[in-house]
Amino acid sequence: MLKKILICLFFSCCFSIFAQQEFLGCIRNGEYAYFLDYRYETPYAHGYLVAHPDENTSYIFCNTVDLNTEKRWSFYFVTTLDENGMYINNLGGLKNVEEDKKDMVMQVAVDFLNYAAMRKNSSDLITENCILEDPWSDNFSQWYYFSTAVPFLGFTRITNKKDAENSLIKAYCFGCLNSLEKEAISAFYDKEIILSKETEHDFDYVLPKAKKKTVNLNGYKIPLDENWKNNLFEENESYWLSVKTTRDAQIMIERCPDDISLLSNEDKLAFVRIVISAQPEIIPVSIKAQFDKKDLVVEYYIYDEDRYLTYTKLRIKDDCLINFSSFKDVYEKNSKYFETILKNIKK
Repeated sequence: MLKKILICLFFSCCFSIFAQQEFLGCIRNGEYAYFLDYRYETPYAHGYLVAHPDENTSYIFCNTVDLNTEKRWSFYFVTTLDENGMYINNLGGLKNVEEDKKDMVMQVAVDFLNYAAMRKNSSDLITENCILEDPWSDNFSQWYYFSTAVPFLGFTRITNKKDAENSLIKAYCFGCLNSLEKEAISAFYDKEIILSKETEHDFDYVLPKAKKKTVNLNGYKIPLDENWKNNLFEENESYWLSVKTTRDAQIMIERCPDDISLLSNEDKLAFVRIVISAQPEIIPVSIKAQFDKKDLVVEYYIYDEDRYLTYTKLRIKDDCLINFSSFKDVYEKNSKYFETILKNIKK
């Protein structure tokens, strides 16, 4: 039943248009996020998939997972705007929810409203990286870790103390449906929540000495050495470092299509939010962003299919995207080598 409602809604919604809602305008049609909830004895993962049939109404499809038993509950609620703010005017799909779990379901919906209200009330204060206080009483506050480079509602975690190591709520992944095919919808409802640590390489990475060389990619000069080889990746010319594996590291420069403008800071931030939401294996709490003059520089870690962590650094310029990635352990042991290359890329 939930999927039928979802399909009907999405036929009336354009995936590429941002809703003009006061509270949820930051969330695109078809965009979703999962958050890990550590507030209670039982840890949960709560997924929210958002559809905007009009400027004053949103459908929020929820998928909650008990992380101990892996049992799932799916339901939805509808939010409406009026002069007093945003409120829930319908809660449905509860037939599969046991009576003793209905309070938890309601809390999932209330949490979303609290997140959205905090996002709206803090919109003028959010920067590329910031921690903002949400005071609840004289003795209690929650702290949101926001970034204008983060999609959905813009935060990666919530703590009960500023700079606390442990999180009450932590973003697990972001994504966006690109079709109504069963496989695409299942990307949300069947999302696997994996909490295991990353796989580690069993080699000691030492870079061989090699002759220096300068290569040209899309009008930019990159100072490399003979350890790097030219390859095609997703129809784009790139250079790979292949000492221990097929691709220990990679550098690619992609020209922006003529119909995409990256001239303003907001253009660059909107672009990177789309990039991040297209990578469901990204680790949200690792996202860091800053402007270097006119360029937006974004760093994050992402899991590959074998659970190896990959470090990614994007430099978004007015006319192109400089995309560097490397296995985490390879980058950390050779960060000076890689950063010297990246800092000396010239037109």
